[in-house]
Amino acid sequence: MKSWRISTAIALCTASLVLGSCNGNGGDNAAQIEAITEDWVAYTPEDQSYSVKFPGEPQGDQFFAGYEGESISYGVIAIPYPPEQGSPDDLIEELTATLTQEGGTIENQEDITRNDLPGRELTVVTENSRLKVLVLFDEENGRIYQVLAGSDDTEQDIEVPEVNAFLSSFEVADAPIAVTPSPEDETRNNLGALSRAQQAYFLEESEFAPTIDDLGLGINPETENFNYAIDTVEGDRVYMTATAKNADTKSFGALVFVDESSDQGITQGILCATDEPAQTPPDIPQVTDGQPECASGSSAVE
Repeated sequence: MKSWRISTAIALCTASLVLGSCNGNGGDNAAQIEAITEDWVAYTPEDQSYSVKFPGEPQGDQFFAGYEGESISYGVIAIPYPPEQGSPDDLIEELTATLTQEGGTIENQEDITRNDLPGRELTVVTENSRLKVLVLFDEENGRIYQVLAGSDDTEQDIEVPEVNAFLSSFEVADAPIAVTPSPEDETRNNLGALSRAQQAYFLEESEFAPTIDDLGLGINPETENFNYAIDTVEGDRVYMTATAKNADTKSFGALVFVDESSDQGITQGILCATDEPAQTPPDIPQVTDGQPECASGSSAVE
């Protein structure tokens, strides 16, 4: 079950390191929610597996979408859910236990059903954040969703209409559509997800994972377009690669490292692509004063 503890940590890591933190509820009536979200940005991932509204323009990919507000930030994480890993009820209990193991205090929790899917809503306070986590398990379509909103200010009031409207706007589709991403989109999604998972793994284990399987995301190390590998693991950094199989495709590399210029041990990352099509990955980026830079012959990918 360790992979699902790591998936939970992705939510915490994303909230605290990428967004800031999270929270939300569904207590406001439909008319108020509609009024609040009228001018919000509707977001649907490429596979159309869910829809949600953000207060501003989100950044998103296959696994994560988020928006950072002035005091409250918002995010959705969609992770592959292999049914053989356990029943939804078992995984909910595993997730809840992980939140407390990571130093969080659960202020309240409630079993819920949304779109006929089982789940749980939890309000969690950590040393550096106050967040609400809405977890839904879609066993039929193989998804676990974590919907997050909150703040890195533990005194911030997160029981506000905007947070409630965000969580209430989240809807799961009846069936995701099959999507064939471009090679660049594929590797950006996969290396992005692996990078966030490495950050979460380091948060839990104080080291980086040596294999893709250890990260528990269900990402295949070999696809039609790329071979994925964890190339180099050192104490304070890990370098992961996507080596192109086709001569007309670029190769990619993702570095995740501990920012030694920060006294908080924050992890950061950079994704690089070869400037020209290549069947060898870029050299490992260099880090100077906490700032990563892609090696010669490669450039950063947003």
